[in-house]
Amino acid sequence: LLTRAGAPVRDETGWKLSTTRAAAALMRWFDVLVRDGDTAALLDLLKSPFCLPGAPQRGAAIALMERQIRRDAITGGWARLRHLFAERERTTVVDAETMEASDAMLEVRAAARALIARLADEAGQWPRGLAQQPLSVWLTRLDATLDTLDMRTALAADDAGQQMLDALARLADLNDDEAGSHATLNQQEFRAMLSALLESVAYKEPSAPSQSRITIL
Repeated sequence: LLTRAGAPVRDETGWKLSTTRAAAALMRWFDVLVRDGDTAALLDLLKSPFCLPGAPQRGAAIALMERQIRRDAITGGWARLRHLFAERERTTVVDAETMEASDAMLEVRAAARALIARLADEAGQWPRGLAQQPLSVWLTRLDATLDTLDMRTALAADDAGQQMLDALARLADLNDDEAGSHATLNQQEFRAMLSALLESVAYKEPSAPSQSRITIL
């Protein structure tokens, strides 16, 4: 509120990184992963500006996806989602205007199908169930997901997102100590580790230089 009022503010304490949009996008991916394409989490993830920001027809594809999901009351399942946007034969058209509308809809459907396929394929790369893996395996998989979903670049352009990437990078240091190099985790435990990390890091919003400002102690 102070910032919106034009008052220069410096917050020395910040707030938990877990409350930022960047952290929410990361944890939504794990909701999608664990719940096999849960549609509520899926739509939240896709509506995040950090997930596949450069996808073709992104806005229209997500809107179509939401309408279709709600119409058919689909709660999840990659197979059902793929089938929902499976390629269909072109319907008979009678004039140029109808043909143009049909082509536009086919393009949007193709964009929605591509979004689903990209997310489903990436989810399929993750170890499932209670399989125990070294921390290095989970971190490598997370790095691949951030790149596949084009999240890294978008996060790096956001203040909170960059701080989150820095915090995730520090997890790699755990492999250097004797306990960390031998520890194994399952998917749920890895998610819990990330959640605890985001809770422990304070996000401090950068402030512009000013001769006088309000400082929150």
